[in-house]
Amino acid sequence: MPRPALSADRALQVIDVLVAHPTQRFTLTELSRRTAVNPASAHALLAVMLRAGYVQRHPEHKTYSLGPALVAAGETALEQLPALRMARDRLGSLSNELELEVVLTSPTEDEIIFVARAGRPSAFGLVLQVGQRSGNRSFPRQHFVDSREVCARDSGILPARFRGGPRGSILAIGF
Repeated sequence: MPRPALSADRALQVIDVLVAHPTQRFTLTELSRRTAVNPASAHALLAVMLRAGYVQRHPEHKTYSLGPALVAAGETALEQLPALRMARDRLGSLSNELELEVVLTSPTEDEIIFVARAGRPSAFGLVLQVGQRSGNRSFPRQHFVDSREVCARDSGILPARFRGGPRGSILAIGF
């Protein structure tokens, strides 16, 4: 495996923090602490990301949040991943049909990314945020259904193990 580019890795860490906490804005110090990047490096990194539109900075509070360049990146990604877009668009109806909270996931080489959710969170379920990453082995596999099964839902062939499942359970759809 090639050695990662440190600056690229740091920029992605910042984006991951902001994605995993969509209702929050973070100061330079908070982002530095959460990413373990020293404040001087974080300042330089955020300046570049700000100029490119990947983050935006609140003028008074001096806090950072996601920028408009990531909206365009997300829209482009959905165009390039039509199965993911289709599954995301059907989460609400699937959640209603199954009376379960449903999350849509996508794997990376090392992790699972939670990319969308629908339904009410269960008091007994996992607390998952869109954008959160989890190690591939840390999420119970019995809660997963393959994306092909979701695409087949309209044909009535969703696996029986998910029809009329226990109320408040969670179903994760993996791509």
